[in-house]
Amino acid sequence: MTAGSLLVRSVLSGEKSAFGLLIDRYRPAAIKLARRMLGNAVDGEDVTQEALLQAFLGLGSLRTPDRFGAWLSGIVVNLCRMRLRAKRDWHPADDWHGGRVPADFTVADHSRRRKQFMKCASYGSSRR
Repeated sequence: MTAGSLLVRSVLSGEKSAFGLLIDRYRPAAIKLARRMLGNAVDGEDVTQEALLQAFLGLGSLRTPDRFGAWLSGIVVNLCRMRLRAKRDWHPADDWHGGRVPADFTVADHSRRRKQFMKCASYGSSRR
């Protein structure tokens, strides 16, 4: 039985302060992994913090206390992948072309269409 598994068992038995010792033991490796995957120290710290929180909240689901380090690393990897996917899929509003505005569209067109919409919307609500 390793020191890590003893700490996990202590936390599970109700000694919450033992989790601080687990953090002291496994946080440096988790930060190193996250920084390496994300290429950014701040994002690495953020992901590590989230991973430690998830580990604390999900510690009861850990089947093998001896594998806490590997389990935590898995959480870090999954969170890093989610962060990278979110960054890859995010597009600023200026780059979004899904709204396809006609080239000859003017502010006057917008105003006229808005009035038509409001007229229709108020007509439908007044009949109720």
